[in-house]
Amino acid sequence: MPLISNLYSDIDLNFMKHPVTGDIMKKKDVAAISASLYNIFNTSRYERPFNPDLGGNLRQALFEPVDSSSAVLIKDLITIAIQNFEPRVELVDLNIEPNIDENGYKVFLTFFVTNIPDPITINLFLERVR
Repeated sequence: MPLISNLYSDIDLNFMKHPVTGDIMKKKDVAAISASLYNIFNTSRYERPFNPDLGGNLRQALFEPVDSSSAVLIKDLITIAIQNFEPRVELVDLNIEPNIDENGYKVFLTFFVTNIPDPITINLFLERVR
């Protein structure tokens, strides 16, 4: 079965111009899904006026002490956010490692995207921002 190209697309939130057409650049497939996940994780509830339930609500957990119990809370929040707001993703593995020296968490996320056969792994570093 051939792989269909460009299943998913979204605008690039950096608003870079395409060098030839001058239009806003697009993110496609895995890059679009990764950007969507990143936006969900960095959005708090009630931040979006017409969709107040959207968001991972991770900021509340990032202001807790950096330890293994906060890592479990972050893991639960990420799992719930993916299940509720990103139906194109099937979570395979999620590891959260507290990093006390850098005052944040290393996130290793592995998932499948609908209609893409290979698993995708994303590495993030979550830290609180003032």
